[in-house]
Parts: sequence; structure tokens; C-alpha cells
Amino acid sequence: MSFHWGVLRNRFSAPSLQSLTRNSILGKTVLVTGASSGLGLEAARHYVRLGASRVILAVRSQSKGDEAKRNIRSGFSSERLKSCSIDVWLVDFASFASVRAISNRVIQELESLDIAVLNAAVSKSEYHATVDGWEETLQVNVLSTALFALSILPKMRQSSRPDWKPRLSIVAARAHMAVSEGAAWQDAPNILQELNQESEFGKLSDRYSVSKLLVIYAARQIAKLATTPSGECDIVVNYICPGACKSDLARDWRSLPQRILLYLIQSVICKTTEEGSRTLVYASGLGEESHGQWIHNNRIEKPGQIISSAPGRQLQQKIWSETLEVLAPYCSGQQCVAFLALLADRNLPCSYAPPARKPAPDAVHAERVTQGPSHASPPARTTPAAYRLSRETLGLDFGRGRPEQILREGEFTHSLILLYFTNFSDIHFMFDEELFLRDFALGQVPKLILYSMMALSIRFSFAPFQEELPPSHRGELLFNHARKLLLEEFDWPSVTAIQAYVLLSTYKMAYGGSRQAYVYLGFATNMVRALRLLDPGPAGSRLTLETCRRLVCTMALMDRLMAYPLRLGPHFSSSDTIPNMLEDKEFWDLKRGKGLSAHRSPNVPGSANLAHEILKLSSMLESTCKIYSKGESEVSLNEIQDQFNDYSSSRDASLCFIPANVERHRQHDTLRRFAFMNILYHHVGQLIYFHYLNVPRQSQHSSPEETRDSLAPDPVGQCHYHASKIADIAEYTWENASFDLHNLSIGKILTISTVVNTHALLTAQSTQAAERLRVQLAAVHSCIERVKTHTRMFTWVLQHRESFKKMHNQNPPWIRIFDHSPQLLSEMMYLGSYFEKFPLQYQTSAHREGIESLLRPNDTEVITPEADAFQTDRRQELMNDTTNNLDDLASIFLDPSFLDFYQNS
Repeated sequence: MSFHWGVLRNRFSAPSLQSLTRNSILGKTVLVTGASSGLGLEAARHYVRLGASRVILAVRSQSKGDEAKRNIRSGFSSERLKSCSIDVWLVDFASFASVRAISNRVIQELESLDIAVLNAAVSKSEYHATVDGWEETLQVNVLSTALFALSILPKMRQSSRPDWKPRLSIVAARAHMAVSEGAAWQDAPNILQELNQESEFGKLSDRYSVSKLLVIYAARQIAKLATTPSGECDIVVNYICPGACKSDLARDWRSLPQRILLYLIQSVICKTTEEGSRTLVYASGLGEESHGQWIHNNRIEKPGQIISSAPGRQLQQKIWSETLEVLAPYCSGQQCVAFLALLADRNLPCSYAPPARKPAPDAVHAERVTQGPSHASPPARTTPAAYRLSRETLGLDFGRGRPEQILREGEFTHSLILLYFTNFSDIHFMFDEELFLRDFALGQVPKLILYSMMALSIRFSFAPFQEELPPSHRGELLFNHARKLLLEEFDWPSVTAIQAYVLLSTYKMAYGGSRQAYVYLGFATNMVRALRLLDPGPAGSRLTLETCRRLVCTMALMDRLMAYPLRLGPHFSSSDTIPNMLEDKEFWDLKRGKGLSAHRSPNVPGSANLAHEILKLSSMLESTCKIYSKGESEVSLNEIQDQFNDYSSSRDASLCFIPANVERHRQHDTLRRFAFMNILYHHVGQLIYFHYLNVPRQSQHSSPEETRDSLAPDPVGQCHYHASKIADIAEYTWENASFDLHNLSIGKILTISTVVNTHALLTAQSTQAAERLRVQLAAVHSCIERVKTHTRMFTWVLQHRESFKKMHNQNPPWIRIFDHSPQLLSEMMYLGSYFEKFPLQYQTSAHREGIESLLRPNDTEVITPEADAFQTDRRQELMNDTTNNLDDLASIFLDPSFLDFYQNS
């Protein structure tokens, strides 16, 4: 009854013009979505009248936006318009790509954003799917609104001042009260996917009402993100109802009955859009009392029962979790939903620093705990045969029942943890085996970390690179359980949550979900900044500081290996200082309360030593990638080459990949990290010398004055050498050592190594060299098949491998390719970041464009009107990198002059 009474009361309820105070608007920058007509247009007009310095009309049509701008300007004097800039920005909420584009524009172009009113909405009478595969009402009213709100939060927070907290108002509707609790769709396993079905579109009023309920849920969650643990807010977030208005919201009601019904509704109960827009502007003037509140007309009211009840709150949490899952691939590191991390200001101890020990609950636990003298060894790597893991047991059901029951199977869990430290911790410096296992035996390790680590172990061990994995395989269940714990129990930054995000990022990379891995790492990085772990002297004990240093080093390495292949900005900037870690032996002594040891036994290879080398090489890799990808770096390529040559000349012999060192590391379970360090070293080498491949070898010494050529007598040979070593190490690790390098950068490393080795084969000067290179290419291709980086480029290489003959001269087409395509290396690095379409991913939301679409020639692309906004955004992302570069690469093998050349040899 209250709902229907509220509908009738709507016609005569609106804030007065006097209630719209000028003080809260004067000099502010305001953005209004859906501003080409109706409520948005009238609200924008009010903001201009009340003294805003800049009003941005976010509209879908340029012509309608320009008309709205002229309409507003016509009502004000030239003197007023001198002090207020009115801009038209394009955005289509039916496209996530378009929302991302305007979000980036807000962040990059605006000095501040003081007020944002998210008013864009639709009401559809028929089912229509967007270019992203979502029902249009659902995407425009809910998903895109939430995405835009999350994306602009960082900019709005930066706009906060002592005398002003930015306002974010999300336009909802009283129609949400018409949604009943217990509707069938509320029990669906995935509510958003259920509502996205055409068969579930239902009645018009139902769909619009449901969308407004869902956007209120999103607004309430976003308000939580803008609230600190002390209860204060950096941004005032409210959700508002202007009441039923005579707008063109129902412009898609086309049938005669619908038009008659619309006429009657607007005649009897609807107010004008000017009256309704007053509520939008009124909400901008309210203070913190309105944060997270429902604003109707000119007062704060209680929302519907389905929002405030316990079942409603549970429904809100479930739908928000699904919303984040959908939006994660479209959030950049700076815009991601971990904005909450930027708001916190707490220091928490590292989750695996020695806590106050509890007595062992029983004798079994007591036997597992490492409590011997300080020189005691870590627990032995033995497990009962019933739980021993082997590659032959691919169909093993990992545990029984629900994921949390795995923790009760103590020996099984213990074996998975041992498996992780034996095989899969080569880039995770943050976990120390000895202390972790001691904590694990006492039950001190958070479940979140255990679930994440076990998921990673299972994923990598039992189905490393198979095309299909059952959706119910235990690794995925553990991953989802860990993510659920993150959402439910780790709302604020903590070292535990950071560790879990890093592990989950690695897990997603194993599925080819490189963008999702990047987003998870972005969450963790924001939390690192929130906890101020990058500050020179954060508070805490020496042990806590050292564990945090190891965590930061792990994340910095992952960021360097991940960001540039994806053509996304790194989470760590050049101004961030990455700390130095202690040697492992010194770290263990520190944990035991002993002084730092001065020397380390030369017979025991230190994994921290390898970590230092890996971080050092990753820094050179980052600088090199900046130059090739963007042409920007604080140093030139020549300086990096000098730095690399100095590093190589002073490199300790114990770091070289030779049989004696390999055997030594095999005995101490550090072979994986040792192999990756050497692959990374040679990868940096092949990149640094890569640009010499477009210079004929016979002309490299034509200018004796060029000092660099005299210092590096054969740069092309250097590039060939490093690529050849990568092939040798990869073949050894995969074939002889029987383990896979599950690493974030292995795809791009093998990609470029293949191209360099192909160049070497084309220019081989003896039959023996050509044969050796063919064998190496076959080995690398075998590795590539296992990491599933199939592209047309590799197909071209393999198709012509058997046709390669003895070569005596430089291949002219190769030189021409690099002369005409200076950004070719950037393209190949992009190809190295693989992305597969697994059935576990949502087809409509969790996919970016695959490699096959990037390889599509420009002249064969057919861009439909629906895809135009997405294609525009894609072109902005790719900048000047065109698919023609990749097609040019094919001409290495397809050029007639080259075909004649090797056929006549």
C-alpha cells in the first residue's frame, strides 16, 4: 500500500528551487550521464545556474549532445557562460569499452571531479543484447553504471579537500519496492546470468524494477568502498529517486497499448523533468548524513524491505560478488575495485611472521613441528603413499566433499604444500618453506593462504597444459573458495589478503587469463600502498619488515613480467623503491632470533641469491620493454646494453647454466629458480641485441669510428646466441628435468626466441648450423605447444621449416620487414602473452579479444554499428600498432624473391 501511495504522492512532491543551495555547487566540476535530454539535461542546466565552473554532458550521441549544450547556453547570459565551461563527452553505457574510454578520459584530463551524477538508464519493451552479450537494461542500468562508478572513484578521492568531499549520486527508482522477496530468479546459482537469458526477460515493469534494485545494491556496496574503518567517508555516495517524470525513458514503448498506458501515467502521476531534476541537484548539496542513504524528493528515506531485510542483504552480497566477476576484466589497475585499499590507513603484521605459539593439540601435531635446535632441517619431504602426488593420477579426486574439508585431510594438505615449495615457488619469494610448514603444523596459517596455495599446486601439477579441465576440478573449487573468503572476510587491506591475491593472480595466469591476473595483482598493489609497505621505514619488527620486503619484491617481479606484454601500465612506477631482501640463510637466522651470519656456505646455492639476480635482470627487462613498446625510458638502449655487458662480464661462474651448477641446484631443490634466472638473463640479452637483426652482418663494421661495433664485434651473433641458449634451457627443463616452467613471462620469451632462431636459420652459413637450429626450433615449438601460444606466426615458421636450405647471404626480405615495421617487436611481445578461451570463463563478460582477432587483416574486418564503440576503444588501446605488421612478418616466408632464393640455393 505504501508503494502505491508513494506513486500518487509523487506528482506533488519535489524540492523547491530555494532548497538548491548555490554554496555547494559554486566553482565545482560536475559530470552528468544521460544528459542529452530529460532529467540529465535539466540537472545540468541547474548546475550551470548555481555556479559550477565546468559541466560535462556525458551523452551517447554527439549531435544530441551538441543540441543539449546549445539549449543550456541559450538560457544564460554571456557573462555567466564565461565562468562556466560546458563540454560534451561521448559514452555508450551499452558498451563496456566505451565506459572504459570515458573513465580513462576522466582520469587523464580532469584535474578534479567534484560531483558525478550517474543518470543514464533505459527501459526496454523487448529483449536486446549489447555488443558485450548482456541484456541492454541489465548492462546500462546496472553493470556499466557500477563500472563507471568504480572507475572514477580514484579521481574523485583525489578531488577531496578539507572543506569539500566529492559527491557521487546514482539515480535509482522507487520501482525497486515492487520487487518481491523470494522471486525465482533470486535462487539462481548465478543471478546475473539468469537475468541475462532472453527467456527470462519477462514483463517490462519487472525488468526495469529489478535493474533499479540491482543498481541500489551496487550503490550501497560502492558506499562501503568509500568508507574507512573509523566510519568516515572520503566521498559522499548516495542513491536517489527523482520520482516518475515525463521523460523519454520509455521511448521504446512502441505498441498502441503501451503508448496509451504511457500517456495516462504521464498525465496523472508524473511531474516534469525539471521538477524531478531538482532531487538530483539537491542530493549533491547534502553532506555525510546522506552517505549510503536513499534520497527521495528532498529527504532521506528508508528504502524498500528487500534492501534492508536480512535476506535482502544476503542477496546484495551475492549479486555484488557476481558484478565484480563480470567487471574485473574491464578495470585497469588504477581503476580496479580495490579502491578500498587506498582508503585504509592501517598497519597489520605479516601473516606468516612468528605469532604467539599455541601448545600442540596432540602428539601427532607435536611430531610435525620443527622445534629442534636452530640448525634443525625443515621437515622431510615424505608423504604416505596414499597421498603421494604423481603425474599418472590425472583423474584423482582431490579430497572429498566441500573444499574446506580438504583441510581436515592433514597429510594430503601437507603433501600439496610440499609440492608447492618443491615445484612452484620460483617467483614467489614471499613464502619461506621452513616457517610456513611450522605454522601449518600448528594451524597458524590462514585458510585463505592454504586454499590459494593448494589450488595453485593442483592446477599446475595434475593438468599443466591440457586443453580441457573439468569445471569441478579441485583446483578451481579451492580457487573459488579462496576468492569467496577474500570477499567475505578480507574487506580491508592486510598482508594475508595481499599474499592471496598474488597467488590467485598466478593461478589465473595458468589459465591464460592474463587480464584477470593483472587485475588481481592490481588489487594487491593497491593494498601494498594502503599499508604503506613501500615507505622507507614502515613500523614493525625487523622480521616483519623483512617478510614484507620479500612480498613487495615478488609483486614487483610479477608486475615487470606481466604489464608490458599486455600493453597495460605497470602497477609499480619508476619512483617506487623496491627493497633488497636478505639471503635465505640470514632470513632463517633472523627468524630464530640469532644474529645475521656473515658468510654462507659456498656448497649450498642460496635461493635469495637467485632472487636478487632475477630482480636485477627484471629491472633491465623493464627498461628494455619501455623502449621497444613506447619509445620511452629513463635510459637509452645503448645504456642498457652497456649495463648488460658490464653485468655479463662480472657475472659469477656459479650462475651459469652448466652441468656442474645444474646438478648442484638439482640436489638442493632450487633448479626451477636457477633455470628461470638463466632464461631471463638470455631473454634480456636477445631483446637488447634484437634491433641489430635489421642490419646486414657484412656492413656492421663499415664505420670503424662507431665504438659500439668495435666493442660488440657481432651483435647479431649475440642475439642468436642468447636465443639459442633459451632453446637449450627450455628443452632441458621440459625434456630432461621433467618439469615445466610455469612462469608469467615464458610465453613471450619463447615467442621472441622462435623469431630470433628463425632469423639465425635463414642466415645459417653451414649445413651443420642449419640442422642444429632446426632441432632447436622443433624443441622450442614443443615447449610452445605446452604453453599453448599458438599463433599464425608459429604456423608460418613450422610450415617452412623443412624447406630451409643452406644460406650464405643475408635475407633481404627480413631487413625490409624491420625497416618498414619498427614496432614489430612490440607485436611479438603481445603475442607472447597468451589467452585461451576456457569453458570456465563467462563467454559474454570475462573475455577480451583473442589473438585471432588481433591477427585479422584490416581490410577484411567488418565493423558493425553495434561494435563501433568497442572497435574505437580497441584502436585507442593499440595506438599505432596495426595488424599489417604481423602480416608483414608472413612475407619473410611468402615473398617471391625469398622463395626463389632458397629454392635456387
